[in-house]
Amino acid sequence: MNRERDKKHQTGQGKVRNVKQKDGIIMPVPVAKTDLPDGYANLLTSLKARIQQERIKTVISANSAMVMLYWDIGASILERQQTEGWGAKVVDRLSLDLKEP
Repeated sequence: MNRERDKKHQTGQGKVRNVKQKDGIIMPVPVAKTDLPDGYANLLTSLKARIQQERIKTVISANSAMVMLYWDIGASILERQQTEGWGAKVVDRLSLDLKEP
């Protein structure tokens, strides 16, 4: 039985809020946009901008770390080629093995 109904629910703090109940699970219903307090839209815009900025910082940071890692891997391989005579076959094998988990 998949029944859904709207009703009022009293919270632990004595507040009454609109909720939906579906299959015995109580889910809060968001306030209508017309009932939001002043400043809500500005706060929402500000928070979304901060989230976007942090996402961009995270991507840039991760990309920088990967570039540094690949640079270091290349330097390690080049050093082995120069000091131990590693050839293309060893580098090809290393490339294949690095792709495996």
